[in-house]
Amino acid sequence: MNNKPIYAQLEQTEHPGEYLMEAFDAQDITPEEFAERAEIPLEELKKSLACETAMTAELAIEAERIVGGSARLWLNLDTAYRLWLARQKRRSE
Repeated sequence: MNNKPIYAQLEQTEHPGEYLMEAFDAQDITPEEFAERAEIPLEELKKSLACETAMTAELAIEAERIVGGSARLWLNLDTAYRLWLARQKRRSE
């Protein structure tokens, strides 16, 4: 049995932008097409895809509508990523 706390056992998780890009590829959607259909600025989307900004509720709703998966899933992916980053920072201090 592993005696480490569960959070210490978690592997690195990916930013939701990475998963969103995979969904685009799987469905043959370009970032430009997604931004147009979602009615969001392309630059805002590109920042999320480049893992520079968090997944917003609005972007999660549009991801749900356009590529699938629930908005809650998209936000949970972001939360998992942010928790992983915080734990990495805490470990290095």
